[in-house]
Amino acid sequence: MKKIGLFICTMLCANLLMAQTRFMVDCLTYEVSADREVKVIDCVDTMEVVVIPSMVTFDNKDYIVTSIEGRYKNATCYYGAFRGISSLVSVTIPETVVYIGEEAFCFCEALDSIVIPKTVDSIGARAFYSCKSLRYAFVGDGVISIGIQAFQHCSRLSQLYLGQSISSIGDFAFEFCSILPSLTIPQNTSYIGDLAFAFCANLSEVVAMPATPPSIGLDVFGIDAYPDGFISDTAVLKVPCGSLQAYSSSGWNTYFARTEEMCPDAGLEDATEPNISVYPNPTCGKLMFGFVLERIDVMDMSGKVLQTSFDTDVIDITSLPIGVYNIRLVINEKILIKKVIKK
Repeated sequence: MKKIGLFICTMLCANLLMAQTRFMVDCLTYEVSADREVKVIDCVDTMEVVVIPSMVTFDNKDYIVTSIEGRYKNATCYYGAFRGISSLVSVTIPETVVYIGEEAFCFCEALDSIVIPKTVDSIGARAFYSCKSLRYAFVGDGVISIGIQAFQHCSRLSQLYLGQSISSIGDFAFEFCSILPSLTIPQNTSYIGDLAFAFCANLSEVVAMPATPPSIGLDVFGIDAYPDGFISDTAVLKVPCGSLQAYSSSGWNTYFARTEEMCPDAGLEDATEPNISVYPNPTCGKLMFGFVLERIDVMDMSGKVLQTSFDTDVIDITSLPIGVYNIRLVINEKILIKKVIKK
C-alpha cells in the first residue's frame, strides 16, 4: 500500500509541476524551457493580430520569450504554436526569439506578411507551409538555415528578402511560390536543396551573390515532366563579376535563358558599402541615414521611383504599403543602393 501511495503522490507532483511550467497570458500559452526562459506553444484560435512579447510575467516571475514551438504531440494530435489558425493576419516576433519550430505557422491561410528578426538562427521544416495569403517575407540576417518545405505552397508570395547569413535552403523550401518575380541568393549560401524553387513559374530574375556557386540539389528551379514546373523561360541569372564560367560549369545556367555578370559601372559603389547605415530597418515609417544626402530615391523592386527627397538625412515612408524597397542614395556624386523593409 505504501508503494501505491508513493506512486500516486509522485504522479500528482508531476502533474502539478507540469501545470506550473505551462501558463497562459493574453491569449498565448507558454512553456518554461529554461530558467527564466519560455517558448510559445499555443494561441487562441480566433486571434487575428498577435504581438508576441519579448518578456512575459507569471506568478511574479519574469520570463524571456526565446522560441516559437513547432510540431509537438499532445495526446493523439500534432500541434504547432500557431498551426492552422485560419484567422491570423499579422504576427510580430520579438528580437529575443532565436528559433521558429517545425510547422509553427503552417496552414495560417490569412497570414499576410512575416518579419523574422535577426536574432532567429533557424526556421524549422514547414514553418510557413501553405500560408496561402502570405505576400511578403523578410528573413533576418541571423538566420543560417531554412528547413524543408518552410515556405512551400505560399502561392501569393511576391516579395522575399533572404538574410545574409543563410548557408542552406532546404528541399522544397519555396516550391509552388508561383508569383514570386525575383530572388537574391545571399553571399554565404552554400547549398540549395531539391526542388527548392520548382513551380515558381513567374521567377524571371535570380541574383546569385556567392562567387563560388552553391551546390544545388535535383530540379532546383524546375521539372521537365511538368509544363509549369520551371521558372520563366526568359529568366536571367546574374552572377558576381568574374564567376560566369564557374556558374556555367556547375549546372546553374541550364535553368536560365541567359547568365550575366554583375560588373560594377564607373561611379557605382557596392550595395554593401558600410559607411552609410539605414536605420531602423525594418521600419514602420521613418528611415535615418546619419549623413545629409544629396538625393534619396525610394524605388519598388521593379525600379520605379516612388518618392524623392533632397539634402536630408531622414525620409518618411509611412504612406507606402508593407513590402521591400530599394533606396538609392546619392552622396559626393556616387550612388549607393540599400534594401529596406516597410512593415
